Amino acid sequence: MKPPLMTIDLSTTEGGTGHVGFVFHKQPSLEKAIRDAVAQNPLSELRSSSTLTSISEDAENVYIKYSEQSGTTKRIKARFVVGADGKTGFVRKKYLEPQGITLDRCEG
Repeated sequence: MKPPLMTIDLSTTEGGTGHVGFVFHKQPSLEKAIRDAVAQNPLSELRSSSTLTSISEDAENVYIKYSEQSGTTKRIKARFVVGADGKTGFVRKKYLEPQGITLDRCEG
């Protein structure tokens, strides 16, 4: 028996990550589940091979501009946007942080 390389204290609310709570998943399985759910929903569409270029909002909607792989610029209007592009992604670095919205480490 060898000791594990890493252990996580599951009795904490932040899991030592700075996030409130935590979830364990296999990323390929999670991505497949998300892609399958999007494919089954007639109101959803996955637009891969695109690059987000701007986000703006007013009192009612959020507006997204993105470039397709071909170079064509498109615009989406939505009530909500989910930024699932990671801690160094566009949503956090170019939209949230300039507004002073940061993810601070949860202590205690």
